[in-house]
Formats: sequence, structure tokens, C-alpha cells
Amino acid sequence: MTALTNATLLKSIIADFPLVGGLANGARALELLMQQVFVPENGDRSGVQNVAIFITAGEFNVRMEETIALATTARLRGICLAAVGVTVEVDSAELYAMVGLSNMLVLVDNFDDLPQALPDILDNVCGK
Repeated sequence: MTALTNATLLKSIIADFPLVGGLANGARALELLMQQVFVPENGDRSGVQNVAIFITAGEFNVRMEETIALATTARLRGICLAAVGVTVEVDSAELYAMVGLSNMLVLVDNFDDLPQALPDILDNVCGK
């Protein structure tokens, strides 16, 4: 697992990430976080906060009924979940239920506004 050590690198990665539409399987993403990403064999370290940021422009449309329960399990395992909802198509109630704290949810009108929202996201997640 690679470590992100600064905000500039994180902003660059998010800005360069390809935007594709289609299926949104939050449940599978959460399973992968718990089973493959935040595990010692892939670099997870005890005493270091695990953070996952979901960026979505719509609603979860695959295994929706499992997403909130898996998000709760992830949070109970100490994973900090944050979400960025982009566009008016976002189900903000669903994202809020997933992240569990209102300050871990940032909403923007469109993808052009995403870079301006990054400081809020980083402040909320990193507590700076």
C-alpha cells in the first residue's frame, strides 16, 4: 500500500482520477476496504487512522441494501469514512447514513467545484 503523506499529492491524485458513469457498488467497495486495503499484509499499521473517501455523483445502485450495514461495520472497526457528493443527483441522506457524521459529508454542485472542496474534505478527514 502506498502512503499519501501530503495534501498536494492527494489533490493531484483526485484531480487526475478518471470519471466514469455506470454502476455504483458501495457495498463491494466497503468489503474491499475491510478485506484487502486496511489489512496488515497490505501495509495497514496499528495506531494509524484508516480513512476512506467516497466520491460519487449519484446513488449506490448495486447491493444498496447492504451498503449502510457494511459502512457501520467499517466504522466500528475504526475506519473513518468520508464522502463527497457531486451533483444534485446524489442521495445525501444515503451518504450521511454511510459516513455517520455530518462533517464527513461534503456536497458540491458539479465536478468543476471539486478542487475547491478539497480543503474542506482534508480538514474534516485529517482534523487540521
